[in-house]
Amino acid sequence: MARAGQRVVLTEDRLQDRISVGVLAKAFPRALVEEVIAEAGAKEQRNRILPAWLTLYYVLALALFMDMGGGRVMRKLAGTLSFASRGIVVHTPSEEALSNARSRLGPQPLKLLFEKVARPLAVVDDQRAYWRGYHLMSLDGTTLDVQDTAANWDYFGGPGTKDESGKTLRGGFPQLRIVALAECGTRALVSAVLGSYNNGEKTLAVELIPRLRSGMLVLADRNFPGYELWQQAAATGAELVWRIGK
Repeated sequence: MARAGQRVVLTEDRLQDRISVGVLAKAFPRALVEEVIAEAGAKEQRNRILPAWLTLYYVLALALFMDMGGGRVMRKLAGTLSFASRGIVVHTPSEEALSNARSRLGPQPLKLLFEKVARPLAVVDDQRAYWRGYHLMSLDGTTLDVQDTAANWDYFGGPGTKDESGKTLRGGFPQLRIVALAECGTRALVSAVLGSYNNGEKTLAVELIPRLRSGMLVLADRNFPGYELWQQAAATGAELVWRIGK
């Protein structure tokens, strides 16, 4: 905290960090964060250096600064919070404490937070997201690397190849598969389903069908067409434009 008469000089990187974390706090207000923590039963039972609300912001910040280690991300977050609070000190815990705090928090608060904020963002006259009165949405899937541990390989599985002897050689990291319903133009995720690497995109997409509505024009690539999934999607009243294989 600068004393009277002192100048606070922000480098471009530090300013960008504070803007990024500020946007994070705007998208996920503290009151909402506290609400999902309480709903998930994840609120701490005693005073800690890392309360659950701060841990949740820390996990979100990890996604903003994916090229940095956890300790460095926490230092950025702590510095921004101290700056925003005008001198209130936020201690930076050890790596072990950060890991323990993430374990205590668990995944449920993050799942609930996503479900409460995930929604379309475009206005009706946005030509990127609307066409002839239809709200343009898309179904798509991808894979994400997860930590290279035996437990994750057992749970998620991952890619692999066979050598000349026919032995399976696994890839560098286990992976989870995600299928999402997104708004075209803004790329805002409206809903998403996670599964193991061996889950097919069609299998996961079934859980997204209830989010389709009349007035939507839903795009999908050639991994999705199939009689049952098409019938379920069409029954929602949404219009469908899906690619097919040859």
